[in-house]
Amino acid sequence: MKSMFRAWSKTEKIMSDVKKIDFCNGEIDARSFEETEIEEVVLMVTTSINDKNGNEIFEFDVVSLPKFGDMKPWVGVVKRMEGAWVVDTGNSTMKLWSVIEEAEILGNMFENPDLIPY
Repeated sequence: MKSMFRAWSKTEKIMSDVKKIDFCNGEIDARSFEETEIEEVVLMVTTSINDKNGNEIFEFDVVSLPKFGDMKPWVGVVKRMEGAWVVDTGNSTMKLWSVIEEAEILGNMFENPDLIPY
């Protein structure tokens, strides 16, 4: 079964699918690292949206969006704002659902910080 969450270990600098979240004990068990305190990871949730290549988009992924009309292509970070998934370019945002057929994951903001446009 595919995980609805993934976690970035702040100390080990590893991204991993989450196997178990234990809120009572404040721990996360992931595939690539042992039980870790919740404070030591950044927890990301799936958007339940796939990019144009069929890859599942998660919170904090960096995606590219194609040129629309006279607008140049966008690159931004997927975030949740006011209950909606958006692509944040630093200067503006676009709702992810409106561009899902054209969005492409380039990486994520933790493993690929050089991709962030701001």
